[in-house]
Amino acid sequence: MQKLPIILLGSGVLLAAGALIFGWFAFPAIIQSKISQQVRLEEGGDTWKKWENIPIPIFMKVYIFNITNPAELKNGEKPVVEELGPYVYQQKRVKTDIEVNEENDSVFYRQPIYYHFRPDMTNGTLEDVISMVNLPYIGLAAKANKEGGAARMVIQNVLLTEFPETEPFHSLTVDEFLFKGQYLPFIQSLSETKNEQLMHNHTFGIYYNKNGSDAGLMEVFAGVKDSSKFGNIASWNNAPNVTFWENEYCNMINGSDGSLFPPFVTRDRILPIFSPDLCRSLYLTYEGDTEILGLPGYRFTLPEILLQDPRLNKDNECFCTNRGGDEFQNCPKAGAYQVESCKKGVPLVVSLPHFLDGDNEFREQVGGLNPVRENHETVITLEPNTGVLLRANKRIQMNIELRSTRKFPKLKKVPNMIMPLFWVDESAELTETSANRIQSKLIRPQEIVGTAMWVIFAIGCVMIIGALLVFARGARSSSLQHKG
Repeated sequence: MQKLPIILLGSGVLLAAGALIFGWFAFPAIIQSKISQQVRLEEGGDTWKKWENIPIPIFMKVYIFNITNPAELKNGEKPVVEELGPYVYQQKRVKTDIEVNEENDSVFYRQPIYYHFRPDMTNGTLEDVISMVNLPYIGLAAKANKEGGAARMVIQNVLLTEFPETEPFHSLTVDEFLFKGQYLPFIQSLSETKNEQLMHNHTFGIYYNKNGSDAGLMEVFAGVKDSSKFGNIASWNNAPNVTFWENEYCNMINGSDGSLFPPFVTRDRILPIFSPDLCRSLYLTYEGDTEILGLPGYRFTLPEILLQDPRLNKDNECFCTNRGGDEFQNCPKAGAYQVESCKKGVPLVVSLPHFLDGDNEFREQVGGLNPVRENHETVITLEPNTGVLLRANKRIQMNIELRSTRKFPKLKKVPNMIMPLFWVDESAELTETSANRIQSKLIRPQEIVGTAMWVIFAIGCVMIIGALLVFARGARSSSLQHKG
């Protein structure tokens, strides 16, 4: 009988300790190893196939700010805008020109994006007529003011003498504004005068000639040798950084393109992302836990400090390329930054939709804006073990700087302000099929092992308690016999 409690105690200790060691250390190590083997770009692998031909639907929703009082705006009054849309396009992204660099553990590729209009998801039609800033006109006027001399005279001659009927604010259809484009005679005349092509077919549209185009040659780390680098951009157009900005910090290319992320995400991780269309790297920080399609997720958003006023945040000084002096008079206030250095000199400004988190001045200068965080913030949600994208909404607004100038009479009275043009919500969400696959291969095994660990630990504890009770009873019997 004396051996039974010893065996019971030893077995209980082994079960309890073994359950904790396996559940807390061995099993997580096995899962981590499996994930590291899966989350890498190896030709023919499951991750490669999904990366090469993205299976999840990606949508682009465009919201346009229609100017309701263009004549009053031209005469210096406060503009009032009406948000139209969304005009929805479904994107198809397929990698081409793929080349593996095993020595650098990286992959080169291009990614053409094809846009398919979705009238069933759209509020309105492509034939809707809008009143909008004549972007080429404003861009040329800004360039003339900046360059001066002969260049200014050439532009003034075209806009003021050859085409005096051209207005800084004009009407066009949504289709012309976006993909179809609008032929501009003054652009053709200026191109012929300068003997250079300013625009393809002398036609302007925000996405004109971009259906099926790519953002350049990308190189990303495959994550075979180092899973912590998986998806991070190694170079863009064969360069490790950009050259749009004034110093090395602002020119850095950091992080991924927003579609791939290294696994084993922690709440203190910063998510850097490089966006070619925004000409810079951004970053997101952890906001909170959430759940999508039954999967746990970490939600990341853009911090306010990212677009903080350059007068207050020295790191943002180099994103202001038209400073207007040492006091940064021409720099946008908090919530926006200039991108004219990468947009052919057109004074475009990037912000969040409706100037969310921006200085109150932006919204006070325009009627019709109403920022709502849940509708207008940029959000990325990741599954923490694999780094798989559960849901993403990249929401960005494009604006233009209006500046009054006597050199162009039609701009003599316009207010000095940042005028909102349109904003875009690019969204993607994991499919239910992919979510179920992660559930069956990752989440459920973890839940089963977790439950089993505590059940076995409890059995071990019961055995230990039972052994101790037997020992106690034996000790009591021995004591009574001794007294007797």
